Amino acid sequence: MASGSDNLSCSTKMRMPIFIDNCAWDYFFEAGINLSIELPSAKYQIFVTPGNSYEIDQIPDMGKDGQSKEELKFYIQKSLQENNVQVAGFFGFAEIGPDGKPLAYQSVLGFNQGTFAGSEDTEELQWLDAAEVKHFVGKMKATGVRKNASDAALAAKSFKCLVLTNESADKSGPLRLAASQGGTVIFLTAQVDRSGLPLGEYLRRREFIITNFE
Repeated sequence: MASGSDNLSCSTKMRMPIFIDNCAWDYFFEAGINLSIELPSAKYQIFVTPGNSYEIDQIPDMGKDGQSKEELKFYIQKSLQENNVQVAGFFGFAEIGPDGKPLAYQSVLGFNQGTFAGSEDTEELQWLDAAEVKHFVGKMKATGVRKNASDAALAAKSFKCLVLTNESADKSGPLRLAASQGGTVIFLTAQVDRSGLPLGEYLRRREFIITNFE
C-alpha cells in the first residue's frame, strides 16, 4: 500500500472517502466482491489506517482451522493495488517498547507519510481522548498492540469519512460507540446483507452526511 502526504486525510473533495476495517476483507472475499466495480475510483477513495495496514500484514498463511489463507491474501493485495488504497494517518514519532526498540505496530506514520494534525482534526482527536473511548482500549499485548486500539482509530474516522466493517453491530466497542454518536459506520453483515442489495447499490441508496464530501 502506498502512503503519501498528498492523499492521506479525509479531505478528498471530489470523491467520497472510505476506510475499510480489516475484518471487512474476509466479507468481500467470501462474497466475491470486486471493489473496482462496487466502489469505483471515480466516486470513492479507499483508505486504511496504520493499524489496519499492520493487521493485513499479519494475516498468516494458514488459519487456526488449518485452512489456507493464501487466496484471501492474494485477493486483498490485488484489491489494494487495483483500487490504489492509501494508508492514512497522522504524523508522529515511533512508540518504543520495553526493549528500547520501536514497536512492530505503530498508530502513526513517519515523515512524508502522515499528515500533521490541524484544527480540522480536533473532533477526531478529542473523541479518541474521551474516557468512554479509552475505556475500550486495553493494555499492551505481547505483540505490541493494545486491545481495541486499531478499532478506536478507525472509529474516529467515521465522523468525517465512511467506515466499512464486518464487526457485529451488537458488539460493544469503539465502532458501535461511534455509530451511536453519529459516526458513519456501515456494518456489512447486519446492514448490507440484510438489505439484499449489492454493496455499491446499498451505498448509493443511503444518504451519508460527510462534512467534507462535495
